[in-house]
Amino acid sequence: MMTTKISLITGGASGIGLAFAEQLASRGHNLILVDKSADGLGRAGVDIRQRYRVQVDTLTADLADASDVEMVEQKISDIDINVLVNNAGFCTAGMFTEAPLKGQLDLIAVHCIAPMRFCKAAIPRMMEHHYGRIINVCSISAFCRFPRTVGYSATKGYLWIMSECLQVELVGSGVKVQALCPGWVRTNINAALPKDTFDASKIPGFLWTEPRDLVEMSLRALERSNRVLFIPRLRDKIVVLAFGSRIGLKLLAIYRRIRFAIARR
Repeated sequence: MMTTKISLITGGASGIGLAFAEQLASRGHNLILVDKSADGLGRAGVDIRQRYRVQVDTLTADLADASDVEMVEQKISDIDINVLVNNAGFCTAGMFTEAPLKGQLDLIAVHCIAPMRFCKAAIPRMMEHHYGRIINVCSISAFCRFPRTVGYSATKGYLWIMSECLQVELVGSGVKVQALCPGWVRTNINAALPKDTFDASKIPGFLWTEPRDLVEMSLRALERSNRVLFIPRLRDKIVVLAFGSRIGLKLLAIYRRIRFAIARR
């Protein structure tokens, strides 16, 4: 294992990514934070350097842009990274036939293509050192059939399956992969959505998780377990059963038919 600990976190300027940065910095990791918000990166870098006395490098990159992805990929290839956190992401909401195509394509770029390329760049060096940790931040949406989230759910499902298959290939290599699948987390990703497509205030308070709590559970599970899929809370697992099982899907279909019938009156 490398003596110098280095973690690279995408979407590291806020929310779950920032919580990972703080937790890993508190454990002595030097950081490379990637985000499309230069201002957010600047604030995060200054704060973490002052509080934890670690080195923090920042890369401003939009992972929907192929040239920016290539820049981050090259950075990963050039250095030895202990921990890679593929966290960058965003939501779109709305009926698939009505949602702008660009948003759906950007979801594929950010949630699927960028993490795949970053994993491919990081894993060879991790295998050389017989140590590495990869956390792919997915979502319970990967299992649930929520309406109005076709692109988001599909791309998070890809990231989950990629994680599972990667770990099969990496058995015995010293590299561990986690597909972190939380439910609703208090970040600005939901606040960016129009209220007519998603109103966060309608989600009961007990279903929400704070980013710091989520990250603590994720890192603890990563070291204690060899399981790839990690759904952190019982309540999240219940949501998956309700909206991902056949019974749940049938009930959801009945509910939507009733709503459609009422709307046509």
